[in-house]
Amino acid sequence: MDRDHEQRAPTVAAVLFVLVALGCGAAPTATPLPSTALAQPAALECETESFPCVFADVPANVRAETERLADEAVRLVNDGASNDELVAWLDSEESVAEVEGDSDAVRFRPVGGRGVWIIRGAPLAPSSRGLAADALA
Repeated sequence: MDRDHEQRAPTVAAVLFVLVALGCGAAPTATPLPSTALAQPAALECETESFPCVFADVPANVRAETERLADEAVRLVNDGASNDELVAWLDSEESVAEVEGDSDAVRFRPVGGRGVWIIRGAPLAPSSRGLAADALA
């Protein structure tokens, strides 16, 4: 019986060694990212969608249209229009490239312009009309 035990002991040890070796070697290794992937920032929406990234680059006629749309949107809200109605109206305007809204706010972007937010209940700071338009954008 001792002799059988002596013959099985090396076999058991060999099986354990193989299992441990396979277990250690089977772990996945992390593949490092190429250094160029870390150095390049993601493109901005204004770059991918081809509209000005800063308000100063918006042409004067688009600024004027932005002010007209914003003024009319504020008038509609003051007259009791819901955000859904405001979104529907802005969506019907030819000069509006995109519009979205929820119960708290509406965001629209005129063609060739920057996004404008209309937020219900937001206090307006006393300012001239030009400064107010810049603050909206």
